[in-house]
Amino acid sequence: MNITLRTQVEQDHHTVYKGFNKSLFLQLSPPFVPFELIRFDGCETGDRVILKVGFPMQIWESLIVSHGSSSAEYFFIDEGEKLPLPLKKWHHRHGIDAAEDGGTIISDEISFSTGWKVLDLLAYPLLYSIFAYRKGVYRKVFKHS
Repeated sequence: MNITLRTQVEQDHHTVYKGFNKSLFLQLSPPFVPFELIRFDGCETGDRVILKVGFPMQIWESLIVSHGSSSAEYFFIDEGEKLPLPLKKWHHRHGIDAAEDGGTIISDEISFSTGWKVLDLLAYPLLYSIFAYRKGVYRKVFKHS
């Protein structure tokens, strides 16, 4: 199953990419999801992010499998190595693209699977709401001061 969200922010894409750090990551978790950050290496290939999440708390470990840039874009991709139930597969592409107005479009492109189509459909609203929460955080953090 796929989820795609795009958020336009005011700052340029170079500044936004530099802002994808541990401090931002901690702000991105919505208050309705129990969350504890165990490890955050960064957003480059080989980096790891490990957290405890959910009811009951379970380990979620992702590996940054790819990252790159061009004159108008930065991206990084994380894949789940150890996932909380009921997830079995996780692929998340983070895009940070220059917008024509000088701002940036941040995209979250997620593919996930529980292994059961019905369970995917049940998980979709929760996962969507978790990532939709990020839109407000992105706009607040990457607003011109």
